Amino acid sequence: NLREDLQKRIDDYSLTDRISLPGATPEAYKPVSMASVFVLSSDYEGMPNALMETMAMGVPCVSTNCDMGPDELIENGKSGILTATGNSHELAQAILSVVNDKKLAETLSQGGRKLLETNSIENISQRWLDYLKTV
Repeated sequence: NLREDLQKRIDDYSLTDRISLPGATPEAYKPVSMASVFVLSSDYEGMPNALMETMAMGVPCVSTNCDMGPDELIENGKSGILTATGNSHELAQAILSVVNDKKLAETLSQGGRKLLETNSIENISQRWLDYLKTV
C-alpha cells in the first residue's frame, strides 16, 4: 500500500537507475545476490532467515544487533557488521563503510559464506542427533 509513495520518492531523488520495486518474484535471490550490501534494520527478530540466506549468498551484511538472531549469525567485522538498535547514524555509517571499502566488503562476503558450512543440513542434522542422544 506504500508502493506509490515509495516510487514517488525514488523518482524525486532521481534514483530510478539504482532502486527498483519489482514486486514478488520466485527468483528473488537473483537480484539479491548482486546487491552491494544487505541491511537488516529490525528492532526485534527471531532467527532471521533473510539474513542467513543473504550471508550464505556472499552479500556483505549489516544488521542491527536486536535480541535473538543476528549476533548468533554475524561475527562483527568478519562475517557482517552489527550496529545498535535504534541508532540510525551508526547503521548508516556501517552501510557506507561496506559500500566504500571493497576490501571490507570482500571480507564480510567471504565470512558470510561460511554459514553454508556451519548451518548446512548435514551439520544441523548431526547437531540434532547429538542433542537427542542426550535426552
